[in-house]
Amino acid sequence: MPDQPIQPLDVLEPFEKLRVELLDILNQLSPLQWQQPTACAGWSVHDVAVHLLGDDLGLLSGRRDGHHEPARFNNYEELIAWIDYRNDVWVKATRRLSPRVLIDLLRTSGKEEMTFWRSLDPMADGGSVSWAGMEPAPVWMEIAREYTEFWMHTQHICEGAGITALKSPEFMHPL
Repeated sequence: MPDQPIQPLDVLEPFEKLRVELLDILNQLSPLQWQQPTACAGWSVHDVAVHLLGDDLGLLSGRRDGHHEPARFNNYEELIAWIDYRNDVWVKATRRLSPRVLIDLLRTSGKEEMTFWRSLDPMADGGSVSWAGMEPAPVWMEIAREYTEFWMHTQHICEGAGITALKSPEFMHPL
C-alpha cells in the first residue's frame, strides 16, 4: 500500500471541551484527591495539574510571545534531561498554589492558549513536532501534539483521583 499523506485534524473544539471538563473535575476534587499519587512517578494529582499550567505558560511565552531561554543542551539526551529538570523545578515551586488559585490560572491560561491557536492558520508552518521530525510541521500538528499531552495528563489526574472520565469518542477520536 503506498504511503498516504496525513490528513489535517482539527482538534480545537474537543481541546476546548476537554479543558472545560478538566476544570469541572478539578473543582469537585476533595483535599485528599488532590494529594493522591498518579502514574507520573513522584507527582500527585496537584503536581500534574501544575505541570499542565507550566505547559500552558511555557507555550504562550515561547510560541506566542517568542520568549526563549538560552539552549542548555547539545543532543537529545541532554534535551530530555533539561526538560525533566525544568519540570521538576516548576512542580516543586508551584506546590504552594492552592487548588482554587491553580484552577483560576488554568482557566485563564487555557483561554489564552485557545485564542492563540485560533489566531494561526492551521496549514501554515509552525514549530517542529518531535514525532514527525525536526523540520517545521503544520500548526495543526502542533495543536494535535498539545491536545495529546493535555489529554494524557488529564487521564493521570482522573486516575489518581479515582475518576473514570473523558474517554468518550469525542475526546478519544483526535488521539
